[in-house]
Amino acid sequence: MADSSTSTGSSPELEGDGVLGTHKVGQEELARFFETVLPHLNERQRRVVSGACSRMLGRGGKSAVASASGMSRNTVIKAEREVDDLLR
Repeated sequence: MADSSTSTGSSPELEGDGVLGTHKVGQEELARFFETVLPHLNERQRRVVSGACSRMLGRGGKSAVASASGMSRNTVIKAEREVDDLLR
């Protein structure tokens, strides 16, 4: 299946699953969220929040969260796995 993303620039674009209701979550909004929330959390809480956001955003979520939060993509992948483990 071909990738139908229309990414421009170096910022990852959120696709279909990045739409919440009728509101598309933009990269700037996501960055503002992380700038506001992350300083108040410990390391584990940061991973839970970033993993949950990544999971919520769906396709493109890992890259979008990594870019917006300043975390490495590998950390976001680990964070998403931790969230999956919490939900079992």
